[in-house]
Amino acid sequence: MKPTEILNGLQYYFVAPEKEMKCLVLFVHGLRDHVMTHRHFFNNLVGIGCGILSFDLGGHGLSLGKRCSVEDYRHDVDSVTHAILKALRHKSITEETPIVLMGYSYGFPLLVHAMDALLKDERPNLKARTLRHVKAMIGLHPALKVGHVVHPLALRFGSVVSLISRFIKKIDVLPFSPELISDDESVLHVIKNDPHVYTGKLAAHTTYNVHMAGLAALELIKIINVPMTFVFGEHDFVGPITGEDVNHRDDVEVVLVNNTKHNSFDGDSWNAGYVFRIIHTAIDNALTEPKD
Repeated sequence: MKPTEILNGLQYYFVAPEKEMKCLVLFVHGLRDHVMTHRHFFNNLVGIGCGILSFDLGGHGLSLGKRCSVEDYRHDVDSVTHAILKALRHKSITEETPIVLMGYSYGFPLLVHAMDALLKDERPNLKARTLRHVKAMIGLHPALKVGHVVHPLALRFGSVVSLISRFIKKIDVLPFSPELISDDESVLHVIKNDPHVYTGKLAAHTTYNVHMAGLAALELIKIINVPMTFVFGEHDFVGPITGEDVNHRDDVEVVLVNNTKHNSFDGDSWNAGYVFRIIHTAIDNALTEPKD
């Protein structure tokens, strides 16, 4: 997977399978990492016939912007909305090509907000095209419930100083350690040795915005009529969702993976293989089962 173009300061990437492409996956990475952090996982997706379109969020990877700073999550939502529009118009797809929206951690709430915006768009043709192509949404350790690992006073402080905290010394609201992400040595090696993975402190406004993006997305997933699959780790620092969170929808599956943390899909472990089979099945189901 190689960089393709820069749009509005954001580095895009695309790769297609050698044979026929059965679907296009739009992948949105999480806070601190970037697209190429997950290249091994992308190779697996390409191996089952998926094309991959992705981009580095602002301030991440090769994209422009202040390093790992989220001053207003709605700016990132706009970027993801443009990415979905790019996927809908991508040269690799036909009128019949399915699209799967997949997001890791902070990336999934952004996809939810972007889908909500497109489905509420006043242009009926755009809404119809979105629903015709987008067949599934997959959340990998989605940051929908992060408040339980951040002290309430820290979140309140973040809301109060969110407009000025970018100008003051960064505050370790949620201390970062690679061991919080995974026990897989291959994943830890990438985190510790990739210069584009941010391991420093986060400003209070960043933590606050990530938290608020997740809370708002948690309400939106109840009303977005697209099949969804969620993967969480048994020892994840983001809270798993429940059936009540999604109104007990029949087209929503929540999987809790034993003995994993905040990344169960990268790397070479048995768990990574197990999660990939879950993702493979979710994609196949979305491509074969008609939506109501």
